[in-house]
Amino acid sequence: FVGTETGNRFQGRFACWAARIAFDPACPQDARLEVEVDIASATTGEPRRDAAMLGDEWLDSAGFPRAVFVAQGFNPLGDGRYEAAGTLALRDQRRPVLLRFTLAETPEGKIARGGATLIRTAFGIGRGRWSGQQVVAAEVAVEFDLLARPGQ
Repeated sequence: FVGTETGNRFQGRFACWAARIAFDPACPQDARLEVEVDIASATTGEPRRDAAMLGDEWLDSAGFPRAVFVAQGFNPLGDGRYEAAGTLALRDQRRPVLLRFTLAETPEGKIARGGATLIRTAFGIGRGRWSGQQVVAAEVAVEFDLLARPGQ
């Protein structure tokens, strides 16, 4: 993920997550994607930010240990590009999210790259004095680059 704090971009990652993907290119409308993310595995490499990020004003990893994204059906855009409209459950909110990605076949499996832009405040992330955008921008880009191997 990529955010902005005091005008400076920072990157973070979730070390623990799992995805279940059912997809047949001949029937993209029948595809199903479910991604589960362990919130406590979030890190940006900056200890103070990481500690605050997992606290109750931000991600609240103790109260909401998982985020789940579920999409039913992929919309093909051509040239290996797709959209998946789904729902993201994060903290105590459920919101629609549009995931855009590319999909390419390789000898090792399918490579998927893409992401979505989230508005953190729509999910109640950054509460109290952090609810504004003076210090931390509302937009957060979530990006992924993964290799999906058949049967795994």
